[in-house]
Amino acid sequence: MKLKSRPSDDKSASSQSAIALRDAVWCRSSLGIVLLISAAALTRAEENVATESHLPPAAEVIDLWPGAPPAWVGTSEPERDTSDKHGPLVAGKSVIRLGHVSKPQLHVYPVDTGGPIGQSKSFASTMVIICPGGGYRILAWDLEGTEIAERFNALGFSAAVVKYRVPTSETDQAWLPPVQDIQRAVSTLRSKANGEEAVYKRVGVIGFSAGGNAAARVACTTGKRFYEPTDEIDQANCNVDFAGLVYPWLMVADATKPRNDRNTPAGIIPDLNINASTPPIFFAHAVDDPISCRNSSELFSVLQSKGVPAELHIFASGGHGFGARDKCLPIANWPKQLASWLATLPTGQ
Repeated sequence: MKLKSRPSDDKSASSQSAIALRDAVWCRSSLGIVLLISAAALTRAEENVATESHLPPAAEVIDLWPGAPPAWVGTSEPERDTSDKHGPLVAGKSVIRLGHVSKPQLHVYPVDTGGPIGQSKSFASTMVIICPGGGYRILAWDLEGTEIAERFNALGFSAAVVKYRVPTSETDQAWLPPVQDIQRAVSTLRSKANGEEAVYKRVGVIGFSAGGNAAARVACTTGKRFYEPTDEIDQANCNVDFAGLVYPWLMVADATKPRNDRNTPAGIIPDLNINASTPPIFFAHAVDDPISCRNSSELFSVLQSKGVPAELHIFASGGHGFGARDKCLPIANWPKQLASWLATLPTGQ
């Protein structure tokens, strides 16, 4: 398991080979927590290399709202890739930093169940909704979006990437428009399933960094919709059956100080409501993430105390914003670990 954090809009992939083992804590529980210590360091390419992907175009691109989305302080600039040749690389490749998104969409990648992949039959009826990170300023569209869809397609899952509204980082509730878009995406897919256009027995959400913050809010506020229902799509519920949080951001009240600091508020942000209806949650984080791995471990502890199934993977290195691109590092195996964990859960979870 790995643990990781860092400012969500910075997708630099610098890895550290020396990790202070005192920062790593061994934990065991019936709900499952694993800690992997790795001293592996990766030599990063210094050239800006275009990201390669074998993922075909989305089978379907769905506009999430029939008209204008719920009111927000939007952007007047056109949607575009804001990265440049001097931008940070991850595993020697550039990152698409999609900015000024004002038209939320869902890019759907159904799995090919006719292929030779052994796990396809097991997970073909499971849909993962992917929420890229980017500090609520941009979306790391390929690194934490389409590449993740490709990985989960290979594992036999159907996948969909949410293009949620950004930037919202300068507003008091930066999370609200993204959460509204993600909830609408969940209802959209459940509505399609009810109409037998697709059959998804389980719909889960996977979020990275700021996208992890939004995904956690969707998973941990079961039964609460953050916008007024607009049409028949919203008759389908917006609850998820499971969640995967990869280096989630802003999950604890103050992760910048040691836990034993008496002046530091303890515990997770008060917005989350953890109870018996909270779905199972998987975590992946790196110890050397500038955004403290407490953002994962503290929420895991609360889930454990409430009897909610959860699994926490804390890795020794990886930094922040690793996605699942660098297959040379153990931390990039978290999608397969999530799939294995999900297979252990009852089908009702």
